[in-house]
Amino acid sequence: MNISAMSAAAASGQSSSTATSSDFNQIVTDWLLSERPTLSLTELKQEIKKLYPDSSHIVTQGEVTSALLYASASMAGSQDLEVQTYLKNTLNPLVTQSLDLSYAFNDFMQTMICGNEDDAPEPFF
Repeated sequence: MNISAMSAAAASGQSSSTATSSDFNQIVTDWLLSERPTLSLTELKQEIKKLYPDSSHIVTQGEVTSALLYASASMAGSQDLEVQTYLKNTLNPLVTQSLDLSYAFNDFMQTMICGNEDDAPEPFF
């Protein structure tokens, strides 16, 4: 099923004003399970953003990372060898890249807000 069909199916199931992050996470998971795309992180993010039921909503890096984490955790319980191979070879490395990007952005924003790095509070981990 292509992205347009997935988006239309999701949009027809509920109004865009009632879309929640858990709905979006499940839509992304279903799409990843059916399509198993092998894209770069940038390309994957662009495709994931198209899946959001409300086309006027700006999908953030955090929402993409959350959806990828949800999908990875949901697929981890699968007994299907193809799903496990997709997770190991494709999805989990992309999830790691997305998390790294989110952490780098958060660190950057923290530095921008707090001034130089000497003034910034220590991270929690």
